[in-house]
Amino acid sequence: MVRFLTRFSMLAAIAVGTPGCTDPIAIDNAVPRLTWLAATPTDDPDIVELTLWISDIEGDTVDVDATWLAGGESGEVAQAPGSYGLVGLPTREALLDPVGQPHTVLWDVSDVPSGDVSLRLVPDDRPYENEGLGVEVTTPAFDLGVGLPEAISLSE
Repeated sequence: MVRFLTRFSMLAAIAVGTPGCTDPIAIDNAVPRLTWLAATPTDDPDIVELTLWISDIEGDTVDVDATWLAGGESGEVAQAPGSYGLVGLPTREALLDPVGQPHTVLWDVSDVPSGDVSLRLVPDDRPYENEGLGVEVTTPAFDLGVGLPEAISLSE
């Protein structure tokens, strides 16, 4: 009888401390990353083509907050007509690609001072997940008329 009670007590202790099938499981969101950036001038001196590579291991859509910094001034990256924008960018097609999925944005630079400029970029899937703000990256300064001769890595 003592042996039975001992086994019963052990089983009861295990059952109380073990989560059941109906217990909710909380999985933290993996934040999105900006991995690469290319900046290419176009035939129009007021438009620069930005290509951003975005990676999210869950395939969530991502918003990107983009601001420019030049000569002590700053402003939001303005979209030129025909641009796809920086909101709700899909990442699912490049789910298994460590580089991420490329997205091209037409940047209206008509209000950006001439000279060197850098970009501050922050990816965010928070509208869709909790704690979705990714790592902020700032690009090296570059001339808008020249752009970035090659895509640059934004990874840490």
